Amino acid sequence: MNKKLLLVFGALLVLISAFACASTTLAPIASPTIPTMTSTPITIATQTPTITPTQTPILTSTPTSTPLAFETIIIKGADDMTTAPFSIPTKEWEIRWSYEPSDEYNSFGFFVYPRGEPMLYIESVLFPSTLQGTTYIYQGHGDFYLKIDAYGLSSYRFEIQPKP
Repeated sequence: MNKKLLLVFGALLVLISAFACASTTLAPIASPTIPTMTSTPITIATQTPTITPTQTPILTSTPTSTPLAFETIIIKGADDMTTAPFSIPTKEWEIRWSYEPSDEYNSFGFFVYPRGEPMLYIESVLFPSTLQGTTYIYQGHGDFYLKIDAYGLSSYRFEIQPKP
C-alpha cells in the first residue's frame, strides 16, 4: 500500500507542477533599446595655396672648355693581377698596353671594371693579335680597376692617360 500511496502522491505532485507552470503568465520580453546618435556636421577649413612666381636665375658666364687632365698611370707586371682602384676625372680616356711573351704558350688579356663591380666590365681585350695596342674608354668620371690575365709572359705594361 505504501507503493500505491507513493505513486499517487508523485502523480499528484507532477499534476500540480504542470498546472502551476501553465497558469503562470510570463512577462513579455522588452525589446532592447538602441541609443541613437546625433551627428554634428564637421566643417574643414581649407586654404588655397598662393603661388608666387620667382625669377629663374640666368647664367651669364660661359663654360670653359679646358679638359680635365690627370697624370699617366703606369702598371707593370708579368702575372695575373687585379689592380688597386684608380681615379679618372675625364669622360674619355685610353689604355696603351703592351706585352712580351716568354714562351710560345702564352695568353694575355684584361678587363676594365668600375670600382666595386666584380662582374660587369666596361671594356676588355682578350687574346690580341698584336703585342701592343690602345684601347679607348668612353665611360669616365669615376674610379676603375683592371683585372689582368697573363700566362707565359716575361712582362706587360699599361699606360692609363686622358684621351688626347
